[in-house]
Amino acid sequence: MRPKFLVPRLNEWVVPRDRVRNRLAALCARHPVVWVVGTAGSGKTTAVVDMVTRTDLDTVAWLTLDESDMAAGRLLTHLEAAVAVVDDRLGRSASEALRRGVPHVEAAALLAEALADLSVTIVLDELEVVADAPGALTTLGAFLRALPGSARIILISRRNITLRVGSSLGVGGIGRLEENDLSLDIDEATTILQQFHHVEHIDPADAVRATGGWITGVLFEAWRSPEHAHGHGGEADPLSGYLSAEIMADLTATQQWFLTATSVLEHVTADAAISLGLPSAQETMASFRGRFLPLWTSADGSELLCHPRFRQYLRRRLDNHPVLAEDVHRRHALLLLDSGRPADAVEPAFAARDLPLARRAVEAAVPGALARGDVALLASWLGRIDARFVEQSVPMIRGELLIAVDREAWSRGAEISDRLLELNRTEVDRGGLEPSLVGVMAACFSHVGRQANAMDVLALARPSAITDAWISGIGLDAVGSELHYRDRSPDCGEAVDGMLHRFDLVHGRLTLLTDSAPAPWNASRSSRVGALRASGRLHEAEELLADWSEPELSPALNRMRVELLLDLGRNEEAMVLLSESGEVARRSSRYCHQLHLLLSASVALRYRNDVGTARRILAALDRDPTSNQHRRVVEQLPLWMGLADLLSHRFDSAQTNLTHSLDYMLRWDRQLYVPFAGVYLAEAAWHAGDESLVDRAADAALAAAEIQGSDHLLLQALSEFPLVLSRRLDTESCAPAGWRRLGRGLLSRRRRSQPRTDLGLPVVRIRDLDKKCIELDGREVDPKLSRSTELLAFLTLPRHRDGVPRSAVLYHLFDGSTDDRAQAYLRRALGGLRNVLGPNCVEVVDGRLRCAMPAVFSDYVEFTDVAAESLLTRGPNRLIALDRAISMSGTDYLPGSTADWAAEIRRELDLERESLRAEAAEAAYEAGDLLGADDRVRAVLNNSPYRESSWRLAMRIAGDLGHDDRVLELFRACRDRLAELAAEPSRGTVDLLGRLRR
Repeated sequence: MRPKFLVPRLNEWVVPRDRVRNRLAALCARHPVVWVVGTAGSGKTTAVVDMVTRTDLDTVAWLTLDESDMAAGRLLTHLEAAVAVVDDRLGRSASEALRRGVPHVEAAALLAEALADLSVTIVLDELEVVADAPGALTTLGAFLRALPGSARIILISRRNITLRVGSSLGVGGIGRLEENDLSLDIDEATTILQQFHHVEHIDPADAVRATGGWITGVLFEAWRSPEHAHGHGGEADPLSGYLSAEIMADLTATQQWFLTATSVLEHVTADAAISLGLPSAQETMASFRGRFLPLWTSADGSELLCHPRFRQYLRRRLDNHPVLAEDVHRRHALLLLDSGRPADAVEPAFAARDLPLARRAVEAAVPGALARGDVALLASWLGRIDARFVEQSVPMIRGELLIAVDREAWSRGAEISDRLLELNRTEVDRGGLEPSLVGVMAACFSHVGRQANAMDVLALARPSAITDAWISGIGLDAVGSELHYRDRSPDCGEAVDGMLHRFDLVHGRLTLLTDSAPAPWNASRSSRVGALRASGRLHEAEELLADWSEPELSPALNRMRVELLLDLGRNEEAMVLLSESGEVARRSSRYCHQLHLLLSASVALRYRNDVGTARRILAALDRDPTSNQHRRVVEQLPLWMGLADLLSHRFDSAQTNLTHSLDYMLRWDRQLYVPFAGVYLAEAAWHAGDESLVDRAADAALAAAEIQGSDHLLLQALSEFPLVLSRRLDTESCAPAGWRRLGRGLLSRRRRSQPRTDLGLPVVRIRDLDKKCIELDGREVDPKLSRSTELLAFLTLPRHRDGVPRSAVLYHLFDGSTDDRAQAYLRRALGGLRNVLGPNCVEVVDGRLRCAMPAVFSDYVEFTDVAAESLLTRGPNRLIALDRAISMSGTDYLPGSTADWAAEIRRELDLERESLRAEAAEAAYEAGDLLGADDRVRAVLNNSPYRESSWRLAMRIAGDLGHDDRVLELFRACRDRLAELAAEPSRGTVDLLGRLRR
């Protein structure tokens, strides 16, 4: 068993520290995640080992990280191995998921979920080694977020590291043991110095005062060094000088070289040391027994482990002897290769400057890296090997293909695929290539416009469900293919499903992606992002996007991010991203560049009204001979040409282009863009005088929204041409019921500017529903003045995000007063905010106050956003979305505030809550839950007795339940209530009574 998976053993001279053990045990009892953070030599690992070995814990899984764990796949498989040490029934869920192409974050969640019902404490030591590895940190964050309640985790690190752990852990779920907890007090220092008989010549109080309680400084007297930084835990690193002058100088040359050479080993045994060229290893190791050194030796002297800080010092000594070091690294690489650890052998082989050995190690390590999805690691290996050797190695060139596809470098992937087919000529002739490999090559060929080659290479694959899925996926987007969406291959549980899910998105089957259990593949997850965005579930889309460490490298994700930013109202960011991502798309493939150009044209038309730029883009695209090979291009090119014509008042041309686009979409059941094509065509046809086409086009748009399960895209199109909705409502007697519901959705629609959470800055949340406080990164902070909280809430209202004149702030927050007393009170309120949130939280420029923090959330604003999103939801999920919004509405806004603006928001909140409850009653009725709908509508009418639409719903429910007398009773109650307002039931209510009584 490798030591990295074992709880470290403590030397017999380690002194237990009850204070630290009890503090750490208490933190673990209260928090699922505990950080132990301190400088090197502060006793972090010793404290955790002492706690887990002396406390009644059921099971402990330990993983000591090293440089190999910077690769997310290796970190995950090592974490899996560590857990398997304590329970081998857990199997290899993560490794198997990675082998099937599941992304690291999803495989991490699967591993965490496999721990359900297992009471386990997981310890990750030396976490600082992955501090600069975003992929590893993202993977670890996913593991933490998915941990079951039966598991706890302890993270040991020399530095603070930011992990995305989610709100459930981020608020109260994390405990911390820090430098001040680990530092020795005088009593502990006395006990330790007595243990080593140092107390006679060292005053414990002097040692603690000089070192700040840094345990290694006290233990090894490093504080006596003139370089020691007083009270700073040894950051000035006097320990290296002390180790050289006092520890190493006391050893023989043989002992010194033994420790220096074996520092490349994580676990020193006699056999391993002999492999490094140290023939008298057994005797040398035995000579360390009984000596006061920062290392551990087994009772029989056959094993040795150095303290991590001591080992780092020894590695630096080895590097100072480059010729000797190269021989040690070469022997180490051979030892690792012979031990079946080729991935670990790669770096030692490169360090030895032995390129043939490095090529051998890389070639042997490629299959494992492919199975783990460690693309960045693989790229770093292959980038250091001469291209001539890579092109002659099937494993290496397969690695090159994976790198290209992972980076969506489809053009490069096509070149590699050609070379791979040449190298695999024997298997090609047999017609038995691996389906997953063939599918990837076909996708590369398709992206560069080689559709015939794509279908030819698919014919070389072994028959299987995976092969069928690839044929279906390539065919669904290929012009000339007769495959229809109804012919879509079923999911087969492999990475190719991600491509099929991408076609679920472009065919408008959004609920298949948003409402079912999410598939783990990267393409599936990005398709889910697109579906959430297209459904108006913008918060969820943004949250899911946060799991990508480098989304800017993906043309597909860039397009989705541009659309999401536009929907969030962050137009300037969207324009910058659109401009910057053009080169990424161009390098990726001709197809990706075409899709980027289509998006650029649509943005120019829809957001800038820049018809000239859009026409130039579309004309260039139309001249591209490969623009007619993909259905996504063929359907959108006339769509945006038609919109350009429509905005130019060229209505006949617009009708021709848009008719062609809509007919093509409907023929192949590609519903995603139908709301736009339908609304635009309805507007063009109305101007062209084709009234029959107006209704047909508009109703096609409405039907597409029904298929999508959301009004979000339809309302976007209608907000651009609202008269399309007005004209349909003018014919209410024959217009489908869906049109009548869209009016309110259009009114509630607004461009929203969402807080930024992607900048690594502290997150501020204003608790303004049923509470009045401010939280900073999940912890409540106190600005002392209640008006400080009200001021921040006022400035973060959507209508105030561009700033508010000082006079208006004074008027609204201080009862209309602008005198010196109010001015002083405002300065105090601002000072309170700056004390807890930083000096730049609110800026005052040209007499205007503006909240300057990008990551500020408000319960009230979040409720209004979720409420608006719920009104866009269609189908069975509408009721769920409405109930979620209602549950977030609270009962009071800024309790205790007497400000008029706060009272106005309370009134708006009450109206919005009742409106949502009325919509929820309608949704329950549409879902067939008559009794539930009846209960809901009764509650609405108790609070809002003048809401005539709710009286009509109550009448319909009574009629459906067969309560004819109650129908009449409800009508009379409605009439009586409206009479109180000198009003009477509308013609629609009277007609409903007549229909229900027949």
